[in-house]
Amino acid sequence: MGGATIDPSWLRPSLACKKYKAKLIIAKIDRLSRNLAFIATLMDSGVEFVAVDNPRANKLTVHILAAVAQHERELIGQRTRDALPAAKARGKKLGNPKLAEARKRAIQGNRSSAARYAANVLPVIREIQASGVKSLRGVARASAARGIAYRCRGSLEEVEFNRTKFKPTESLDAYDCYLGL
Repeated sequence: MGGATIDPSWLRPSLACKKYKAKLIIAKIDRLSRNLAFIATLMDSGVEFVAVDNPRANKLTVHILAAVAQHERELIGQRTRDALPAAKARGKKLGNPKLAEARKRAIQGNRSSAARYAANVLPVIREIQASGVKSLRGVARASAARGIAYRCRGSLEEVEFNRTKFKPTESLDAYDCYLGL
C-alpha cells in the first residue's frame, strides 16, 4: 500500500485476518500505510498485525511509527511539488516526450494480441453455438466447463460474458473478443 490513498481491495486480507483471528504480517509499518488515521482505524477494528522490522512494537510504538511515516510522506510530496516547477524552470522537459508514439504502439500491440487471442477462442465459441447453445449464460457455462482461460481473471463468469459486445447471432471480431473474454 504505502501512499496517501487507501485501496479498498487491499483491505480484504486485513479483514480476512480479523475474521479468522490471524495476524497480518507486514514488512514495515510504512508498507502497510503512511496514513496514521488508516493504521489507527485498522488497530481499533481489531485486526492484529506484526511488523517484521519491529516485531515487539506495542500500540504506542505503532502509532508513533505511523505518525513518522505520515510525516515522511508529506515531506516527500512537498519535495516533489517543489522540484517539478524548478526542473521545468531549468528547461527540463517533463513527461514522456514521445507519448503519442508510445500510445500508438501500445494500441497496436493490444489489437494484435487481441486478434491472436480471438483466432484461438472464436472457433470454440462457434462450436458451442453449433451444439445448440444460444444464450450468453449457456456459452459462458459451456466455455467454463471446457476450462477455457480468458484474458480477464482467468475464467469466464456470466456477468463478464454479458458485458461483452458479443451476441450469439452476430459475428465476433478480435477486438470484441479481447474486451469481453
